[in-house]
Amino acid sequence: MAKQLKIDAYDVPVTYSPDVCIIGAGPAGMSAAIAAARQNLSVLLIERYGFCGGATVAGLSGTICGLYSSGEKPEQLVFGFADEFYRALKLRGGVGAPAAFGKTLLLPHDSLLWKETADRFLIDNKCTVRFHVEFLRAFRDEQGRINSLLLKGKEGQFAVQPKFV
Repeated sequence: MAKQLKIDAYDVPVTYSPDVCIIGAGPAGMSAAIAAARQNLSVLLIERYGFCGGATVAGLSGTICGLYSSGEKPEQLVFGFADEFYRALKLRGGVGAPAAFGKTLLLPHDSLLWKETADRFLIDNKCTVRFHVEFLRAFRDEQGRINSLLLKGKEGQFAVQPKFV
C-alpha cells in the first residue's frame, strides 16, 4: 500500500460567482464563452496559458480545419460562430487561402492575429478572462451538481462558485 499524506482543510477566497465558468480558452471554450455572454449570462473563462487558442495557437499548427468539405469540389460547410470568427480573422489579414491537404482543405492562419482576434471577441462580448490560472478541483453539492471550483493563479488558490460549468 502506498503511503498517503493527509492534508488538513483550509479556507480559500471565493473570488467570482459568475453565471457560467468555462475551463479552457481554446476554440471550443472561447466560442462557448461568447455564446453564453450573448445570452446575457455573466461569463468567467479560465485559461492556463497567457492567451486563447489552445493547440491551434500554442502548437503553432497554423491551420483551421473543418470549415470545408473534402473531395473534388470542396465547399464551405460550417457557418455560425466558426464562420464569424473566420471572417473577422480574414478581415485582419490573419488567414490565407484554403490549402489542399490530401482531399481536405485547411485554412492557414497567423497565430498572433488569431490570439488578438479572440481577445477582441471576448472583450466585445464582455467576457471575463483569467489567464495563467490552473483548474485544480471541482466540488459537488448533495445533488451531484458542480457548485464550486478550486483554481490556482499567480496570487494563490481561489474558488469560483458558478451557476454552470
